[in-house]
Amino acid sequence: MSLSTELKDDELSIGKLIKKQRKEKGLTQQALAEELNVSSQAISKWEREICEPDKQLWVKLSKILDIPKERFACLYEAPADNGDVTVPPGVIAALNTFADALSMVKSNMWGGKNDDRDSDN
Repeated sequence: MSLSTELKDDELSIGKLIKKQRKEKGLTQQALAEELNVSSQAISKWEREICEPDKQLWVKLSKILDIPKERFACLYEAPADNGDVTVPPGVIAALNTFADALSMVKSNMWGGKNDDRDSDN
């Protein structure tokens, strides 16, 4: 079960979306790298979320992979002055998946019973 196949495009992290769109377009990492004038290692790092594409490449990536330009804007936006922080939907979805898996592990550890060990009472 792959996280990226369960999420909508707007819920995927930018790296997973780049990989998904690249494969749908039938492009190899090398072919995309040549289009963007970067190394295939750079593409690999984006897809593995080690780093993110440079701002200068957003428009080209958007056109080549049919990714809305707005998806890239959240990569380097500063939080609003009022202290509100926007969490990208892909992060929220991943955290929800992790929380569900953690609950399952916890349930299995305690014999499938909801135990009072977590309660503050």
